[in-house]
Amino acid sequence: IRILLLLKGMGQAAFGKLQLGRSNILATGLLLTLGFLGYGSSVQGYEVRGYVWPEATTAFHVSIPGANGLWNETFEIAAQQWNDVTPFTFETVPNSFKDPCDNPNDVTARNGVKFSDTICGEAFGPTTLAVQTTWWIQGEQTPIQSGIWFSTGYEWAVYHGPTDQGPDGIFDFRRVAMHELGHALGLDHEEDVPSLMHAVVSDIEL
Repeated sequence: IRILLLLKGMGQAAFGKLQLGRSNILATGLLLTLGFLGYGSSVQGYEVRGYVWPEATTAFHVSIPGANGLWNETFEIAAQQWNDVTPFTFETVPNSFKDPCDNPNDVTARNGVKFSDTICGEAFGPTTLAVQTTWWIQGEQTPIQSGIWFSTGYEWAVYHGPTDQGPDGIFDFRRVAMHELGHALGLDHEEDVPSLMHAVVSDIEL
């Protein structure tokens, strides 16, 4: 019997900044690791988490209601932007919903994304923008399922240019989606140089 573990990354914002949290081993055996967003200049750098997908591709089921399809279209654009700059390929399955709360120990493993006011019943932190999770096979560091949640506690839009920072800011959905997809890809936070994967949200878009 394979035991599947869960790796969780959170993007947190306080007045537009994403703040580092603690790492914990839960009693259930799930591994919890916190994550963030990036800021800075056009210089890019990345840190890897240490796991590798079985193949250089994975598919997200994308059916995010609201905004006349804008969230779906923008999530697919964010995925394609990673495809354009890495050898990894994010595929998308449009008009197909997969609840990221589904446990792959119980159902077929598939990647999902949604807006929610909780993470499978667990409250978002007061400054949490988004959460990404990766289920992987214990002892193999092989991911089999990723999930992304966007908090309904914030206002969202799609725009270019300076991020709308502040306690009542409107956050760029594509920028946050790219950051969380970076975690799904296997990237960790980059703290040494400005990057989309840095620990604070900023004007960096790619």
